[in-house]
Amino acid sequence: NAAHLNINDHTSQDIVSNPYMPRQTLGTDAILFFILTYWSKTFLMFILILVGVFLLPSVFIFAMVAYLIGIVMTALLVHNNFHFQINEDGLIIERGILYKHTVSVPFEQVQNVNIERAIIDRILGFSRISIETAGAAVAGAIAGAVPKAEAYIPAIHLDKAKHIHDVLLDGADGTIDGIYKKH
Repeated sequence: NAAHLNINDHTSQDIVSNPYMPRQTLGTDAILFFILTYWSKTFLMFILILVGVFLLPSVFIFAMVAYLIGIVMTALLVHNNFHFQINEDGLIIERGILYKHTVSVPFEQVQNVNIERAIIDRILGFSRISIETAGAAVAGAIAGAVPKAEAYIPAIHLDKAKHIHDVLLDGADGTIDGIYKKH
């Protein structure tokens, strides 16, 4: 489907000739990332179900299957409802299952782009990108808190993360038009 490109379908030559990215989803291997993320967040539930083995063994099998199906379905829904693109104006991220959330980050508001790699990311070969903007930094300073990232892209491969990092910072510097050609 041309409207929903997979991030891993782009070659290095595509990246050099066109820094922008059409609307796309994360790679299908990101589903495993979401499964492990939700499993780790609900690990206490897993322990409670495991304790149920001793109390009601017949219910345990049903509960364990329902738990695993719930995690897999949640991971699939989150993956299928996460889209992003980089166009001549900046970054747009659309996410959400029941509550749809769209974040637009114009190039001129980008202050910092971080590539983060937690242990699970490194094991799976992923990176996370967090984008801090001028507006978020001011709001954080006023509230007296550490600024939170305005936008976040999880579970992308390191080479793609570096490309997004470079495009966003080049766009913020105003140098993207001088270095790359628009298509």
